[in-house]
Amino acid sequence: MSAHIAACLSATVLVLMALLHFAAVEVAPLKLYVRPKIAFAPSDVNVQVRLQPNRANREVRISTDSGSFARASQWTVDGEHAQRLYSVWWRDLPSGQYRVIAEVASYTHVLFRVEDSFELLGQ
Repeated sequence: MSAHIAACLSATVLVLMALLHFAAVEVAPLKLYVRPKIAFAPSDVNVQVRLQPNRANREVRISTDSGSFARASQWTVDGEHAQRLYSVWWRDLPSGQYRVIAEVASYTHVLFRVEDSFELLGQ
């Protein structure tokens, strides 16, 4: 009987430790998804930004630049009431190695910034 109780107690402790670990993991305030990562030019590229609600959030910006070609989009957001997903399709982008930057800003400064990249192969 005591071996059974010890096993149940050990299992309970392991489950509680796992729950505490997942509860302590912070959710990133800004996530950036770029698709495709590599393609033949000209190509359409989809960029999505997932935003965690925060009362300071006032603007979301997404930009891309290859050095010879650039695009940008921005949205005004309503703090903790803002939508969580922002998406843009850039059509027929020419070949190049692109850097993508996503930012969320308050009224006065950039709060968070993330970067990614993609490449469009061609002439």
